[in-house]
Amino acid sequence: MPDTTVLSTGYHLENFTTLLATVEQTYSDLLTPQEQHFLNSFKALPTLAQNLYVRLIMRKGPYFRKDKLNYSELGAIGPLLETLEEHNLVELNPLDNPTACLKLLLKHELISLFPNLPVLPNCKRADLEHQLLMGEVYNFASITQILSENIHWCAPLQTNIITLFKLLFFGNTHQDLTEFVVSDLGVVRFEKYVIDSDHRFFNSRDRLESLLIISQVKERFYENTKAHSQADLQQFAEQLSAPEIDTCAALDDYVARKQGQALNLIARQLERLKEGSLALEIYQRSQEPPSKERQARLLAQANNIAQVYSLCQSMQSPDATPEEQIFAAEFQQRIAKKTGTPPPAYQPPIHQPRMLSLTLPQQQTRVELDVCAHYENQGYETFFLENLLFNGLLGIWFWEIIFAPAVDAFFNPYQRGPRDLFSPEFARKRQTQIMARLEALNDDHWQDSLLTLAQKKRGIANHLVTWEALPNDVITRLAHILPVSDVRTVFTQMLRHLGYYRSGFPDLLIYREDKGYQFVEVKGPGDTLQKNQKQWLSFFQQHNIPAVVAQIAWLDKLGGLKS
Repeated sequence: MPDTTVLSTGYHLENFTTLLATVEQTYSDLLTPQEQHFLNSFKALPTLAQNLYVRLIMRKGPYFRKDKLNYSELGAIGPLLETLEEHNLVELNPLDNPTACLKLLLKHELISLFPNLPVLPNCKRADLEHQLLMGEVYNFASITQILSENIHWCAPLQTNIITLFKLLFFGNTHQDLTEFVVSDLGVVRFEKYVIDSDHRFFNSRDRLESLLIISQVKERFYENTKAHSQADLQQFAEQLSAPEIDTCAALDDYVARKQGQALNLIARQLERLKEGSLALEIYQRSQEPPSKERQARLLAQANNIAQVYSLCQSMQSPDATPEEQIFAAEFQQRIAKKTGTPPPAYQPPIHQPRMLSLTLPQQQTRVELDVCAHYENQGYETFFLENLLFNGLLGIWFWEIIFAPAVDAFFNPYQRGPRDLFSPEFARKRQTQIMARLEALNDDHWQDSLLTLAQKKRGIANHLVTWEALPNDVITRLAHILPVSDVRTVFTQMLRHLGYYRSGFPDLLIYREDKGYQFVEVKGPGDTLQKNQKQWLSFFQQHNIPAVVAQIAWLDKLGGLKS
């Protein structure tokens, strides 16, 4: 049956008051007097004025035309705006930036309000706006006066506080109240987990303000990435390296990670602008991957081979990420060959995957489906799940651990997993529980336990589980087909770093009773293996997990090979 849930007309306000109540209940001790005053002022407003304010902050501003604010359920807008102005939540007729207001005028309105503008045949609206901004016909003061005398404007105030509250609630500033909407509509159901003062994410104002600055710098960077000059990017980097952020990052791994990620963005853009030395300097302020990899490449370009080797050696420590360890080993080999210098002692293991050539008629929209048909004709069951298979099984099997109470894990009731799920921290912080859960993977009851968990949690959001791909009958077959020892081996590897090891799995799983199971990575004509695919195939080979790469060639309509 189709979903007949209907949102109440005041759902925007209900969602916003939920956000405010959660922030006030969880973080009241971190709020400034100004932020507390905002909460009190908003709660004191009449309901209709509250509703209008929420509508405004949910729309793209910062300026709005009063004549375009049409909400039939709110009645007359003018008195509501006056009420908001009295509470310092709206500014009426703000024209400190008429440029932004011009964007809200239609072509005929520009012609009517600014009759001295030359209007050429086929002139576009953007051309008229450009002429105005040139200042040759109307200066800044006259544009401001004309706009203020002819159109009533408004702009919501205290939006900086709203941004801070969003950070407290969502853990970022880019999410918005639409997260509530999908929950209200029943589109997404979320797990119920503990969020209280003992498990809250923000425990200091320093962490809050540092992450707010980092988030705002990233937003400005993404507003128009390609338009930023070297000076703009350098200014962003300086803001990210402000003393208060550096001090907080030195004591707070999460702030350090977010700072490093943002610095990497800036440095990478400087690389694209051919500003290698400045990019290198900024990368050196970050410990977040791929900072060291990029540094190594820039140092190699500058022929600083000794520094390259030193940096690569640091990337092979136990604390380095899998990406760094693999890069360091391969990059040193490449540099040694290119420069004629002695290669490093460490040689990464080389495992050649099994290869299979298949010549098939091209009938389906995807090459994987043609390979499925080929094997099904030979009596195999086929499952085209790629990364969804092991991610889904792991997400179900470790469900209770994923959503268990943990400090720094959850911001609000609308998460698909803890914030550290895709970092090495996830397994380190929960090592005892994870080891016990891995031990519970045994031949006696894992299939029944897996299916029971899936039935209990079906439809609840989880970053790792795509329910549509894993109906109960598919889960039952997978649990029957896959040897539990192989599942445990793969899970153990994935849990080293879910952010890295959740991708690169072979496309297909095939099974026939007399042949057993096998993974198949499908490569169409001209397609090659990606790095993470090679790594999983190598891992499977090391652990005797059957896998093959099927290289496909197409038959033409006459039965010969396509050229």
